[in-house]
Amino acid sequence: MNRLLYVSVAQLPEVFTQLENIYSITHAQNGKMGLNELKTEPNAVILDIDFPILDIDLKEFIQSTFHTDPTVTILLAARGTGVYEESLRDAVDYLKCGAQQFIQLPSSKEEVIWALAYATEQTYLARQSTPFSSQSLQNPQYKERLELFLQLLDARLAKGLPITPDDIHSFFNTTGPISDSEKIGLIERLNEPLQSLKEKTKSFSILIVDDEPEVRHQLADVFLPFFTVIQAENGQLGLELASLNKPEVILLDITMPGKKGDALIPEFKQLSPQSEIVIVSGHCDYWLVAKTIQSGAFDYLLKPFNRQYLKTVVRRILQRNIYKNILGKM
Repeated sequence: MNRLLYVSVAQLPEVFTQLENIYSITHAQNGKMGLNELKTEPNAVILDIDFPILDIDLKEFIQSTFHTDPTVTILLAARGTGVYEESLRDAVDYLKCGAQQFIQLPSSKEEVIWALAYATEQTYLARQSTPFSSQSLQNPQYKERLELFLQLLDARLAKGLPITPDDIHSFFNTTGPISDSEKIGLIERLNEPLQSLKEKTKSFSILIVDDEPEVRHQLADVFLPFFTVIQAENGQLGLELASLNKPEVILLDITMPGKKGDALIPEFKQLSPQSEIVIVSGHCDYWLVAKTIQSGAFDYLLKPFNRQYLKTVVRRILQRNIYKNILGKM
């Protein structure tokens, strides 16, 4: 029998109690119990984001789950269909930490069974290709460590905090030795862009892909004259300009004539792999957010967009690119 781990301070939703003849369900009402239950190797972990655990931040719990068992599929249970700005930011963070999909509540028994079948299949396939062993994460690959370190730097940047020796140690303690002088030099190089990013922004380009001229004008106005701004009125032109210009950032609408923005993400990533894609759309639901983030989008913003938050997102992307270039030369 497949095992499910439901993590929430709330009671187990009724629709799940109807599945106890199909699944063995464990209900963890705090993070400590949830992480401990991972030893049983559940086929799926379901996190209730409306009634979350209180002792551990959900992002931290997702990351810990991923490190304990990188093969298990994590689903997010959410109530209602509307997604607001604050909940959207949380949803994007959870997906980027390792959650894979949403279960909308309330849902029918059939809909939940379908979602769980998807999750258990993904877990099964992952465990077939990579046999689970918690010891395998003691010496993770450099690429994985680099991505985790970039996430740490990104979190510090969002708070305006500098990089510290402890941050450097957390990265290099599993990727190779580094001397004190090298560590000091690296800290200086990683912190330097915080002061000089404004001087370098003219060399960065932003591609805006939206069918509404007024929206393109509003988005361009946020970044001119400090960035090179390129505009496209449809997805096909956007693909051509991305291939030609290789912009650092692509601001992409979802609802446009022809192919929709979410379907264009893989094509943009193929033509310009280094470009980070930020969705800016008036249409949003949890399934669409999950689809775009898993396809490779960096973030998802709602229209009408918050100018200051959009600036922050783009600044984080540019900072991240600088960090990646520095670490890639080590």
